[in-house]
Amino acid sequence: MVEKKYLKFFMKICYFGIYQKDYCRAKNTIIGLRKCGVEVIEVQDRTPGFKKFWNLYKQHREIRNNYDIMLVGFPGQIIMPFAKLISKKPIVFDAFASMYDGNVFDRKNCSPYSLKALWYYCMDWLSCALADRVLLDTKEHAQYFIKTFRMNSKKLIVVYHGIDDNVYHPLNVQKNEKCFLAVFYGYITPLHGIEYVLGAMKKLEKENIRLWIIGGGQDYKKMKEFATNELKLSNVDFFPVMVPEKLMNFIGSVHVGLGIFGNTDKVNRVIPNKVYELMAMGISVITSDTPAIREKFTHRENVYLCKRADIDAIADAIVDIKNNQELRDHISKKALLCIKENLTPIILGTQLLKDLEEV
Repeated sequence: MVEKKYLKFFMKICYFGIYQKDYCRAKNTIIGLRKCGVEVIEVQDRTPGFKKFWNLYKQHREIRNNYDIMLVGFPGQIIMPFAKLISKKPIVFDAFASMYDGNVFDRKNCSPYSLKALWYYCMDWLSCALADRVLLDTKEHAQYFIKTFRMNSKKLIVVYHGIDDNVYHPLNVQKNEKCFLAVFYGYITPLHGIEYVLGAMKKLEKENIRLWIIGGGQDYKKMKEFATNELKLSNVDFFPVMVPEKLMNFIGSVHVGLGIFGNTDKVNRVIPNKVYELMAMGISVITSDTPAIREKFTHRENVYLCKRADIDAIADAIVDIKNNQELRDHISKKALLCIKENLTPIILGTQLLKDLEEV
């Protein structure tokens, strides 16, 4: 255990693994810890194959006696056994998302009864069992890990995703005056339920409403073909993935952002990155009414919630937001305030440090 009196100003954390340095989960966590006075030493490698383990070992060997806690970043299931082998320090594992749930039940990459599904389950269970503490992004997600992987609740720490407020902030951009603009961005998977959003846009064809879909991912091509060839939509535009800086300038003129609407169980447990980011940009958000989103946000106060996987509910929500500018402005202002008061890196970093006192 690290002595409490040294935590805030002298603590050193080794942030370890194959995480993407520019992915918001790792980036926001590291920024938050550093803003709290923690020295974060990054040991990271994404070389394909087994070579990454050798590279990680060599980097870690140089600093193995020079930190207090190792934090294994997301994705880290395949790294946790290796981290446990080479480190004698307490290990915190940022599980963030379940390989088992994501691959088997959300993306449906394999049958629940296959050996591959068993492997995903075992990797989730083992990585959490080896860690001294496990980080997750919502209380609902924590309950899933407790139930599915028989985890001790005292081992779990909820760290909401939050945003990098140096990147995502309100823009002084005039809203589009020609039509009411909605935007969805991100990597399209079953979680997002884009087919229901497109169905809603079909219902709204006669309204002066357009939707921009910016992204890629598992279902991007499929959904683009569905919109073009089957629904024959004339009010939806597709754009490729954009870096955050370009994205912000591109969508600054939209009136509302869309979250997730899929019909998988995972929808109930997560708050997607885009919800936080859109709110930080001062854009009102429509997303599914789920236990996870209600942990931090309230319907018609700082978010607009509707029934998930429901074309009519999504269409009605878009029309309601479109026709009520006062409500739209209220939601965007209150959401931005919630982000500033609860979900910036320094606030989340401070909360995490308090939880790490007992590691």
